[in-house]
Amino acid sequence: MNVPLSNSSRLDPPGSGDLESRSNYQHTHKLPSPFYQDLDVAKDPPKKMIEILIIGAGPSGLCAAKTFLQHDNEANILIVDAGSTVGGIWATDRLYPTLKTNNVFSTVDFSDFPMDAKRFDMRPGEHIPGETMHAYYHAYAAHFQLLDKIRLNTRVREIRRREADGDENNKYGGWEVEVDDGEVLRCKKLVVATGVQTNPHKPRIEGAGDFRGPFIHSASLGNESENLINNPDIRTITVIGGSKSAYDAVYLAASTGHEAEWIIRRSGRGPVWVIPPYTMMGPFRALRERLITRRIVSLMSPWSFPDYSGFGWLRRFLHFSRLGQAIAQKFWGKLHASGLRDCRFREDEKFADLEPEQNPFW
Repeated sequence: MNVPLSNSSRLDPPGSGDLESRSNYQHTHKLPSPFYQDLDVAKDPPKKMIEILIIGAGPSGLCAAKTFLQHDNEANILIVDAGSTVGGIWATDRLYPTLKTNNVFSTVDFSDFPMDAKRFDMRPGEHIPGETMHAYYHAYAAHFQLLDKIRLNTRVREIRRREADGDENNKYGGWEVEVDDGEVLRCKKLVVATGVQTNPHKPRIEGAGDFRGPFIHSASLGNESENLINNPDIRTITVIGGSKSAYDAVYLAASTGHEAEWIIRRSGRGPVWVIPPYTMMGPFRALRERLITRRIVSLMSPWSFPDYSGFGWLRRFLHFSRLGQAIAQKFWGKLHASGLRDCRFREDEKFADLEPEQNPFW
């Protein structure tokens, strides 16, 4: 049976390395059960006017709530989320075997709540499993006492601006938020932290209705993966799309003993860049995502704002002189070449079709 799997709009790419070298990966990274015990969450919303209503219990929503409470620990805050657990794209119903972050350990945690290596069973340089990311955000919410302010399984249907009137609680106006059961929540301040790619895009394919096998979107892999990979009648899985979640889906299929057929539409943007985290810069091994925090890299980037760094003279040289422009172009060309080298696009004909048409930087 051939199973089409449409690509997701989620931004949660797989670990580094090519598909062939990762095909023997076995998903054994599990966290102790205490990370997943259900703590009390808000059962009913406040009956009075809510001071701050946050839509979304993912990283941004949790961080916003923590920041508001840090400013006023008695603030009346409610967080609503359509999912059954916290975490946003790292909620439990979004997780499936082999899913990991594109980032490595110690680069995706909040500065006020570091991801402890021992507690979360992580080691430097490792990509973080999906279960660990969910456990981290759940622990973050528990640490900052946010769980009792969260109302899960609550999907927002409509948001309306409320004009100010004579009501004591509505002197300055506010918002009305209607949820899927018809209840209307009133708030003074509204924070929308749903992300920019919440709704999956499932393409319309002619004849899909006649297909007898499962036809799912990769956003549903968390709930569907067990049935998909354990069904003895499914031998081939077709993945449609070239974004990061397509890489995840192809790897899931290949690493569970299935034949993977990968279809990428050239008339679109083609495959995206998924680059190993480390590269060699001369004799030095550099972590790519750390490079953007280095002064020399920032100076190589165009900048349209006033420069108060004290290195404005160097930036002007690099971008307004012929010699400087040649140096900057050579720098970005070297980084581009290192990406091609590390991904082996031009070393193995099997990967040639995965080379993106666009430059990874511009």
